[in-house]
Formats: sequence, structure tokens, C-alpha cells
Amino acid sequence: MALDPSRGDAPRIDDPNSVRQLRPETKKWLFSLPDKIDRARGLDDTRRPSEYFLKYREYQLLYQLVDREVTSRFSKETWKLHPRLKDYADAESAKKGVLADWLMFGYRKQIDEALKEFNGSEAALQWHDWMRASEAFDRSRFPGGASNLANAKLSPSPSDWMTLATWRRVETPTKSGKMLSFQWTRIRIVREWLRLDMLSDGRLVTDREDQLSSGRRDGVLGYPTGPIAVVPIELLLIRNISGQRRHKTIVTIH
Repeated sequence: MALDPSRGDAPRIDDPNSVRQLRPETKKWLFSLPDKIDRARGLDDTRRPSEYFLKYREYQLLYQLVDREVTSRFSKETWKLHPRLKDYADAESAKKGVLADWLMFGYRKQIDEALKEFNGSEAALQWHDWMRASEAFDRSRFPGGASNLANAKLSPSPSDWMTLATWRRVETPTKSGKMLSFQWTRIRIVREWLRLDMLSDGRLVTDREDQLSSGRRDGVLGYPTGPIAVVPIELLLIRNISGQRRHKTIVTIH
């Protein structure tokens, strides 16, 4: 997995040092190939899905939409809201119609054959990892698209913090003899676009081959090395702090 500079490009599928070469016909159906002008400009479009594959995905998603309606026990008929399905009388006929169009105009046979070869290659796992990460990143980007930074969410959301049932009250004595009491709770930091296991096993690198995290280290203080070797995953919230002096032994209550 590569990040460039904060998200990354797809892994090269034609790198002879890391993956088995795919047939030119397979690459044609799955990936955009650079023309002479692209090569002269140093652009490598083999990292992008081809126009054939994009059309294939368009029909595939449409088919999945009506297929869920046909197989569901509780029909909501939401498929009728799609402008390309509004002329069908029912979900079954819509499914048959979309399947016929997929075979005729969506390159289903050609793409299925190309995917079968590609999925048997060494490039498949790396490519699918990148595609999942890229789609999750795009879904999480800040509105406007001007920034390459993805959003991180807090769970539960701040609007629910005051009424959480997870607040715990703690009373504990201090060294000065005062009694300190407060409430605390934990909030998760959710990054849907980041898989922590990819940091822990050292797979994430930048386009300069800089490792973002060396992975796990043994021992409590054996932190990994790298720019984002340590990532916060929770917030600890504290509220209603109060102190009182007492002259008796107090047991800490959680």
C-alpha cells in the first residue's frame, strides 16, 4: 500500500519486480493504458480503471440494486426511484432487463474473464487493498474536495456526550489529603479510511518508500518507529471535578 502524499496511488500492476505480468488483453479491459502523449509527459494511467471496467461496474451496481429487491422478504420498492429503472413494471422484469443490458453494453463477459485472470495473479491482493482504502478515503474526505485530508469521527458524537450512560464516577484521595471526585468516559476516534492492521504490520509506505510505521514492537515501551507509528484511537473525557478535605480513610470507588 502506498500513500502519496497523504492518500496515495494505486499499486502498479505492471511492475515485473513484484507481480506476474498480465496479458495485454487483460490490462485493456481492466485498466486505462497510457498513450504516446501520456508516456511523453511521464503519466502512467495503468493505475486507473478502464472505461470498460467503469461501465461494467455501473451495470453491476444497478443489477445488485434490483437483485436485493427480488431476494428481500420485505419489498420497499426503492429501486423504482432510480431513473434508469422507472419504466419497468416490477423488480423481476427490471432484474432481467438490467442483466440483458449488462451483457450487451456492460462488457460483462470480457470483464469477468479478465477479472478471473487478474484475481489469480499476485497483484490482486494489493490492488483490492488499495481500492477499498481509496473508496473509504473518498467517502470520508472533507466537503468541497479542496483538501487531501480525510475526516475522523467521534463515536458517540459530541451531541450525545452529556447524556451517555457510560459516565463513571470516581472518588480518590490525593497526596495532600484532599478527596478528589470526577466522572470519566471513553470516546472512540473512528477513521473508516484507515486500517490499523496495515500500520501494525508495516505495509504502509509513501511514494518515496518511507515506512509510515515499522509495526509492532515487543514490550510495553517498545513503540514502533515512523511518522505515524503511534495513532490515538480514543479520547478520555473528564467532567464534574471537585475536591474536599477529609480526615479518614477513603476507598476509591469506580
